[in-house]
Amino acid sequence: METNNNPMPPVFNPGQQQQQQQQQQPPYYNQPVRELPQMTFGDAVKTCFAKYADFSGRARRSEFWYWQLFQMLCGWAASFIFMFFGTKTMLVASLLLGLALLCPLLAVQTRRLHDIGRSGIIVGITAFFYLALQALALKIYWPIMDLAESDPMGFINSLQESMGTMGMALGLASLAYSILMLILLIYNLQDSDRNENKYGPSPKYQ
Repeated sequence: METNNNPMPPVFNPGQQQQQQQQQQPPYYNQPVRELPQMTFGDAVKTCFAKYADFSGRARRSEFWYWQLFQMLCGWAASFIFMFFGTKTMLVASLLLGLALLCPLLAVQTRRLHDIGRSGIIVGITAFFYLALQALALKIYWPIMDLAESDPMGFINSLQESMGTMGMALGLASLAYSILMLILLIYNLQDSDRNENKYGPSPKYQ
C-alpha cells in the first residue's frame, strides 16, 4: 500500500491573510472617518494658555496660526501703548511681553511639529538663536537708544560704530535664525497627519 509523503499544499484563505496583515500594522493605521471643525480664535488662545508649558501631544494648524495672530496683536498693542512713554520703555515692554509669551509659543510650535510626525528639537535650536539675537540687539541699541529721539544723526553714527564691532556675530545669528524660521514655516503649512502617530491621536481627523 502506497503512502503519500508529500505535505498538503497550503490552503489560500483571503480572510486569514487580511487578518494577519491587520495584526502586523501599527495601532494607528486605521484611516480617519471625519474631519473635526476648525478651531476658533478664542478656542486656540484658551488652549495655548491652558497648555502654557505643555510640549506633549499635537496641535493642528488653526491652533498654531491663531496663536501667532494673538501674539502679533499683543505686540502691536504693547508698542502703541508704551510708545508714549519713550523708546526705552517701549523696548523693555516689548521684550517682557515676548518673554512672557515665549513658552506657550515654543510649546504650540512643538505640538505643531508633532502633528506632522516630526520631532521638536529644531524648536529649541531656533529659540537659542532667537534669544541670542535679542541679547545682541539689546547690547547694541540700549546704550544709544536715547539718541534716537534727541539726535537722529548721532544715533545713526553710533549705530554704525556699534555694528562694526558686533556686526559679524549679529549677521551670522540672523542668517541661522532666518534659515530655521523658513524650515519651520514649511513645516507649519503642512496638514495634520491623518492617523494617530507616536505623539498621540490626530487633533483634526477622527
